[in-house]
Amino acid sequence: FFVSAKISAMRSILARSSSALPASNSPLVPVAPASFVRSYVSREHRDRRAEGCTMAALGGDAARQPEAVRAIYACGIETLLAALSGGEAPSEEERAELLAMLAHAVGAVIMSRACPDGSPLADEILTVCRDRILATLDGDGDCAKG
Repeated sequence: FFVSAKISAMRSILARSSSALPASNSPLVPVAPASFVRSYVSREHRDRRAEGCTMAALGGDAARQPEAVRAIYACGIETLLAALSGGEAPSEEERAELLAMLAHAVGAVIMSRACPDGSPLADEILTVCRDRILATLDGDGDCAKG
């Protein structure tokens, strides 16, 4: 019973968070990578666990769920990648850079949240990762080419 209830809850949470993203026929709101990083890899975002990103909150659990749950999670990643690329199809290299940036950002939030509240390490993780990610972006706040 517990396992099926957990799967059902995750499906519901992921579906709700995905429904907050634009539908495939809705206009996509572009998000500048630098703006995303500054907002996402921040203490404010980390501390809003209840309203925060489902990628960081459920990533570890989603990996152990059935294909249908993982497909909803993957759809959320694709939608965020589309927003980060300005709604344009990125080149293979640009997509790789966006994926690396997103994985780095999500990992930073997960690790920071796993530390005790108010921990200097929790803040250090966010600061170091945010600064390193931002250093990889070009002057326009896009992923650096080449």
